[in-house]
Amino acid sequence: PYPVLPGPDTPASGMAGAFMGWFAVDTDSGMILSSGHPSGFARPDGFPAVLMKMRASGSKPIAMFYAGNSAGKLSALLDNVFLRERLAVNMAATITVDYQGVAVDFEGLGLDSETREKDAANLSAFFESLDRYLHGPELYAIVPPLNSAFQGYDHARLGEICDAVVIMAYGYEDRSQPSATAPWDKVDEAVRLELQTVPGEKVILG
Repeated sequence: PYPVLPGPDTPASGMAGAFMGWFAVDTDSGMILSSGHPSGFARPDGFPAVLMKMRASGSKPIAMFYAGNSAGKLSALLDNVFLRERLAVNMAATITVDYQGVAVDFEGLGLDSETREKDAANLSAFFESLDRYLHGPELYAIVPPLNSAFQGYDHARLGEICDAVVIMAYGYEDRSQPSATAPWDKVDEAVRLELQTVPGEKVILG
C-alpha cells in the first residue's frame, strides 16, 4: 500500500475550537434542521472529515444552532413551554461524541419594547433547560451586544448559566449609506458594557 503523507497545515490547525454553523431551528415545531433552512445554515457534505481533522489537531468542534425571529416566531416558540422544552431536548440529542459543546445563536429578540422582558425571561428559561439536558458539554450564548437595538437578552443571567457569552459586536452600519459595520467606538463600548455585566473570562468578542 502507498504511504499516507501528512497534508499541509490549514488555518484550522492552530485553532482552539470553532463554532460549526451546521444546524438551524424550525421555529414552528422546535425541531432541528441540518439542511433546507432558508438561512443557509446546513451541515456540509464531507462533515465527518472536518470533525476528524479537528479531533486530530486537538481543536474543539462546537455545534452551533441558528434561529431568527422572523414574524415573531422565535418569540412565540420560546413563550410556549412545551415547544421550548422540546427544542432543548432536541438540541441536546443532536450533540454526539463528535461535538464538545453547543452554541445557540438566537437573533432578533427584544426589538419590540413591549416584548423585551418576556423574550429575555423565556430565553433564559430555555438556556436553563438546555444546560440541564446537556450533562457536560460546554454551552455558549451568542447574543447582540448591549448597545444594539435588540434588548431581549438577559446578559447577566446568560453569563451565569453559560460557559461563555459571545457578543456580536457588528451590524452597526447605516444601510442607507456606506458606513462601517463595526466602528471601533461602538465595539469598544459593547465590550465595556459587557464586562460590567458578565465576568471577563466568559466574554468572547464576535
